[in-house]
Amino acid sequence: MTRNDVARRAGVAPSTVSYVINNGPRPVSLEARERVLKAIDDLGYHPSDVARSLRTRRTLTIGLVIPDITNPFYGEMVQAVEEVSLQHGYTVILGHSSHLQERELRYAQVLRSKQVDGVIFLPVTPDLEPVEALRRAGIEVVVLERDVPGYACIVADEHNGGCLATRHLLELGHR
Repeated sequence: MTRNDVARRAGVAPSTVSYVINNGPRPVSLEARERVLKAIDDLGYHPSDVARSLRTRRTLTIGLVIPDITNPFYGEMVQAVEEVSLQHGYTVILGHSSHLQERELRYAQVLRSKQVDGVIFLPVTPDLEPVEALRRAGIEVVVLERDVPGYACIVADEHNGGCLATRHLLELGHR
């Protein structure tokens, strides 16, 4: 089932089908919009993400590679990344490396082949080859919990966090 099939069924140009699906960039009359929507429903048409990504050069997908899915901290991180991603129209491919470099390398390979738009990566091994492989493929990478020159990094300020927690406990009267 293609966009052209929907267009034939609705009696409109294929571009009109795209305008209805994407809510623009051009307006479509109410009558034509209703015919297109009915044809989509009758035919069970679903736009192809692959075709769209070939045209736009974006997959609306990001990768997230973490070392341990069972760690509650990472579970909350995954949930937060996924929520924000969905709000912005992205989906997330999750990789769980189990603290193994070979799995980090495998996920880097898979994410490259899927042509994701970006990756959030928490590397656990000293070798940054998986992260560098993504960058060589033209994929933007944000590195978590490590300060890596040349990359966007998010690193917790554990010293300041410890000071804030201690101050809070002292203010509550704890010794």
